[in-house]
Amino acid sequence: MRSGRLVDTASLHVALADGIQTVWEDGITLTQVTLDTVGNAASNEVDAEVLGVEAYSDRHATATGAATSLGLAGALGVTNASFQGGYCTTTKSKIGNKLTSCFQKYKLTARTKTRDFYYYNRYATAEGRAYRLASDYSPTRIDVRSRPWSGYGKQVAALVSYWPRAGVKDCNDHSVTVGYASFSAEMPIQDCKEVNPSPDATAKSMRVLYDQGAVFGGRVHGTDMSLVYSTPRGKNPSYADYTAAKYCRKTYTNCDGVSRKDPGW
Repeated sequence: MRSGRLVDTASLHVALADGIQTVWEDGITLTQVTLDTVGNAASNEVDAEVLGVEAYSDRHATATGAATSLGLAGALGVTNASFQGGYCTTTKSKIGNKLTSCFQKYKLTARTKTRDFYYYNRYATAEGRAYRLASDYSPTRIDVRSRPWSGYGKQVAALVSYWPRAGVKDCNDHSVTVGYASFSAEMPIQDCKEVNPSPDATAKSMRVLYDQGAVFGGRVHGTDMSLVYSTPRGKNPSYADYTAAKYCRKTYTNCDGVSRKDPGW
């Protein structure tokens, strides 16, 4: 429902255990459902309940519970790839401007005698600080980059493909279908305007820059990118991420910034 993807009710499964009803669809293997309670043991009063669901899928997956609860644009409808991991991080500036960035990594079922292939998905959302009686901060620029983890560049054979393929000034669709060999995925797009990709096959890296230019507005903006890279068979090197955002109020003379990079950057 959150991603707006229609599901046939014939493909759904329902289970009821200890008063908890759980619904999932074909292609998902549900491994555990837990309910943790916090309260006063003496009075038997419950202050809070936390529901946990553990599941995996060989068909598609979202990054983490944190990613879906924030409504961020994780890959959807992934086929012929297995989820390898992913998570989100949030960084705040001293005055409260916020930047959340995430990654997802999949291993493709497609391979050759000498090469394995991986799909790497990145997305970030910048949220400017809100003011009740004054102008809010607006994210004017978001910079998202990924490259092989320091010291592991030789374990990445090549940059095979990347998205978006070209700069986007305006668009009607808010998702793009990406693919390589038998692999495919739908990559939702948070903002379709002023997105400029910068791939580098030599460095085996990818970068996307969202820039509103001289005229800016809006308190929340985001950008997305992904790539496919190959490795020697049996190798599984990590990619390092860098994310930065610039926030301004009214003009470019009153700005703030926040950034985060992995230790392997």
